[in-house]
Amino acid sequence: MLIVATCIVLAIIVVRFVSMRMGMSDRLGTLLGVGTSICGVSAIVATSPVIEAKEEETSMAVATITIFGLLAVLFYPLLGLSLRLSDRVFGTWAGTAVNDTSQVVATGLIFSQKAGEITTAVKLTRNLFMAPVIVVLSWLYLKRRQAEGEAKGGGKGIKLQQAVPLFVLGFIGMAVLNSLGAFPSAVRQSIHIVSQFLIVAALASVGLETNVVAMKKIGLRPFYAGLCAALFMAVVSFCLITLVGIR
Repeated sequence: MLIVATCIVLAIIVVRFVSMRMGMSDRLGTLLGVGTSICGVSAIVATSPVIEAKEEETSMAVATITIFGLLAVLFYPLLGLSLRLSDRVFGTWAGTAVNDTSQVVATGLIFSQKAGEITTAVKLTRNLFMAPVIVVLSWLYLKRRQAEGEAKGGGKGIKLQQAVPLFVLGFIGMAVLNSLGAFPSAVRQSIHIVSQFLIVAALASVGLETNVVAMKKIGLRPFYAGLCAALFMAVVSFCLITLVGIR
């Protein structure tokens, strides 16, 4: 929990800073930050409407995170074997640093069955942070809009329902119900199938709303920022694992 929480906070701050220094918008930097630090594409798609990101910014963030996640699947097991890491160290490292959930599980299982189990547990811990992080980002964004409104002579107070998106409450509610065993196995399987369809539909919608010409204007800068983010997460998480003393 300590390693995951530290990496999430540092990644969002650092990636956002690097992105803005490269001339990108703070929204794109934020999407790259949450995608790198929490759960890849899912975090990007969930955060995008909260911070009112443009469609091309969302698409670019999704593409960047997906590419570097796939590269991680190839290179992390090779690095783990060359460094002779234990299953526990490698599982924690991959679970903390690799982007998307499917990519994390694949990376762990390529290394070993035990590493795959540890990687999955660590990754699910990261995913739990999506709800509080989105709420905090929503509140910060609304505070900034309020400040801008006050500067122009307007502005209203922030209401609780504005800062806490309904889908976050749904996420927490379903997680609690599932943990309590409220859903039979057949129901969980059906929900899983529906959820896969919905995430694909959401990504397809992002693509259909994307203006390729606008994406070209952004250029390759998001990929450079994505490279910095991937390297940052790899190094910082490994250092924290060593510092904590996981063997």
